[in-house]
Amino acid sequence: MAQIKSVNSPTRIFFNLTSDQVATGATLRIGTTLSFSGGRPQVTINGRALAIPSPPTKIDSRGFTRGAYRGYGDKYDSTFSKSMLLEGTNVVSIDCVSGNPVDGFLSPNYIYDAIMLFVPL
Repeated sequence: MAQIKSVNSPTRIFFNLTSDQVATGATLRIGTTLSFSGGRPQVTINGRALAIPSPPTKIDSRGFTRGAYRGYGDKYDSTFSKSMLLEGTNVVSIDCVSGNPVDGFLSPNYIYDAIMLFVPL
């Protein structure tokens, strides 16, 4: 997926959890392949914003506007304790954050995929 700060941010994911899954806790891992203008994911779980990660340092490329999708990549892990999770419906929001205020076609962005891992904390 490509996430562009001024176009399609945030992405919202709705999911249901059982009481056993809540008790386990979870980690959301977001892997990015390219980033432009310091774009990176900031995660919010059930209205609670997690810390903004540091900007990527390895690559700064307008990949999706020129048709590229491979770069060095970065991984961003967001750990959700059981106190952050709810039995039943949960909502994760993934925003594109950056220090660059540019809007429109060349606003900060990144290409990513995400996976939710349930691991004992």
